[in-house]
Amino acid sequence: MINTPPRGVGKTSIERLLEFAAEQGISVPAALARANEAKDLDPRALESIQAFQRLMRTAAGRVGELSLQAFVRHVVDAVGYRAEVERLYPDERARAERWNAVEDVANFARNHEGRKKGATLATFLEELALGAEDRDEAPEKGRDVVTLMTLHAAKGLEFPRVYLVGVEEGILPHQRAVQEDTVEEERRLMYVGITRAQHQLTISHCLERTKYGARSACFPSRFLYEIKGEAPPKDWRPARSDKEESPQASGERSSFPAARRSARPGRGSAANSG
Repeated sequence: MINTPPRGVGKTSIERLLEFAAEQGISVPAALARANEAKDLDPRALESIQAFQRLMRTAAGRVGELSLQAFVRHVVDAVGYRAEVERLYPDERARAERWNAVEDVANFARNHEGRKKGATLATFLEELALGAEDRDEAPEKGRDVVTLMTLHAAKGLEFPRVYLVGVEEGILPHQRAVQEDTVEEERRLMYVGITRAQHQLTISHCLERTKYGARSACFPSRFLYEIKGEAPPKDWRPARSDKEESPQASGERSSFPAARRSARPGRGSAANSG
């Protein structure tokens, strides 16, 4: 973080700071505070380190004033991370995906504060770190575990029970697919997910989600209505581009005959939404 975005603190300067911390038997933050005592440290790097220290002290002073979500956003703004994302990701799609990951951290902070009584910045960072460790650990072969994967990664695999989550407009089909007129590919992905289930299939969607720090309503995917052979209710809203008609207006027909057969109760399958 000390050099992200770049602040003129290079690899050599960081190595000298770490050596200084080891020699003195102190933590890295303590070494940063005493950076002027480190040997052979470039004066420009020292100036950048001291400026970074001032920035962090100012941010730390806001911990008790702001919610965890607001604090995360404050730090992101204070370090100028948005400009760094724009610099590193000239492609608009890649840039949007990267920034969405930042928004996910802010939303996770809000959820943590809502779930945990007496939540603090320390408890949030601990949970964030533990979550990262869990994602990095590969499941042991043969263990009874839940396998989390994308629909693309599921091709060619089958499981006794399958849970398709987030089957909502804007997610499946994805908003970008609607805008780029590639909904048919999303429909095929939905079919892939359905046919991964050997015995039981559960499909779920949310009534609302936190997006960009605010709660917003969600609507079941058009594919769910296609599977059931039903028209969406009048208050249903599709994800669509400005040029696209809604499925009700366009008379879009179901494209899931095989999916309905695979989910028949006679095969022990269940499709639930809620």
